[in-house]
Amino acid sequence: MNLRLPVLSALVRIVFGSMCIDCLLADAAPAQSPVAVTIDDRSPGSAVASDFGVFSFETASLRHGSKSYNPNGYFFDPTNTQLLMLFHNLGVKSVRIGGDSVDASYMPSTNDIDSFFGFAKAADLKTVYSLDLAAGTPSEDATAAKYIWQNYRTNVICLAIGNEPNEYKVNGQNHAITNFLTFMKAWRRFSSAVIATVPDIQLGGPDNDDAATSWTSRFARTERDTTNVSCILYHFKPLRSAKGKTQDQLIAGELASNLDSSNYLSCYNHVAATAQSYGLSYRFSEFNDWVAPIETDLRDYSFAAALFSLDSLHWWAAHNCLGVYFHTGLHGFHAGFYRDSNGNYQLYPISYGIAAFNVGGYGNVEPLAMNNVEKLNLTAYAVKDETNLYVTIINKEYGKNARNAAVTITPDGLMTRSAAAMFLVQANDDVAATNGVTLGGITISGAGPWLGRWKPLAPVTDGHCAIIVPAASAAIVKISASGITKTAARR
Repeated sequence: MNLRLPVLSALVRIVFGSMCIDCLLADAAPAQSPVAVTIDDRSPGSAVASDFGVFSFETASLRHGSKSYNPNGYFFDPTNTQLLMLFHNLGVKSVRIGGDSVDASYMPSTNDIDSFFGFAKAADLKTVYSLDLAAGTPSEDATAAKYIWQNYRTNVICLAIGNEPNEYKVNGQNHAITNFLTFMKAWRRFSSAVIATVPDIQLGGPDNDDAATSWTSRFARTERDTTNVSCILYHFKPLRSAKGKTQDQLIAGELASNLDSSNYLSCYNHVAATAQSYGLSYRFSEFNDWVAPIETDLRDYSFAAALFSLDSLHWWAAHNCLGVYFHTGLHGFHAGFYRDSNGNYQLYPISYGIAAFNVGGYGNVEPLAMNNVEKLNLTAYAVKDETNLYVTIINKEYGKNARNAAVTITPDGLMTRSAAAMFLVQANDDVAATNGVTLGGITISGAGPWLGRWKPLAPVTDGHCAIIVPAASAAIVKISASGITKTAARR
């Protein structure tokens, strides 16, 4: 496995007011296992994309009066100050608009598009925007593309045409598209019309799901010389179907110790490596842990999903992916957040992992080597920006035999003066819990600014930094030469 993907444990003392974490855990006295992490700051890796994507929404979310999003108006509206605040607090930089509803009878009007991109401008968002392939016409897509590109180009990464075309026949969306060849015949008709209308348009595709992996490599090979195609788009649910699974089984999958080395690496070899070999970037325009039945109440609601999302975002960012868009919405299926009884936006745990990534995930990936002799279920990642080194440690140990991680970090080549940590925790260390989650000691919502706290660590001595990362939690360690920030204003 690529050692640029850090995996580690730590030896740290963190003070909360007059109480330290050692004291708080004294009664339970969980086992502590040492892990040593060495980061070579002298050989930085690739940069994490500044518009790294984290959320995918259905095209139906753009509809005025959408029952699922806002029956009284627009969901994405520049006057929706709570949603703007929530996106700011989460650090969202890029979203994707698409999903099954793009290939339906509803086509966004110019008013719908204006409202969404007005929100995108207010939130400073980049967008992967999808056009209809199954039910639309080439001229309709060309008209929409021209309007979007002329008016909102600075907020567009690329346009996609269609959503999961490999499923059209099964879903009854378009019986003429039954395999890759019939898909490409249709895609070429639509894309040619779009390109003829907007010659400098940027496109991505094929936006298929992981039931048709070969479509991605074939699309990359077929379109490698098309200057308008810049990005491979792919849907990935690494844990496959959640149907019939218990909550314990869902959690075990999300926190599996071999998820990175098996599921992710296999997908990387089949999709990402192929895209890059043809000079194309790649993004997961839809990403989730499990493919879940719509009626399930277990999907993504546990704290385990927060640790899963944080880990997966870092792993793929370190492998040159430009976006991992968790397909989301409000309340039910795939939801990342919801409105409470007072109408305020609140988060499901999975979004806390996304927020934690956005605190310590931007800059250059740093080479990291780890000595984890007791084989904790733990991963770690290092990213350095202009002034700080951020080391994210995810302790996926849970249950009665879970071990705390005593992590020693050695940042070779970095002259350090101070260190601080921010923790992602659930109040009762319960990976099955659906609430009680904090980042930096604070809950995140859309009601006001999130001011997560950095806790000072002991000064770096002899070139080492030490931290204890409790089981079922994650820590972001900031090693800086310019003092410690009081709040997490970094976005």
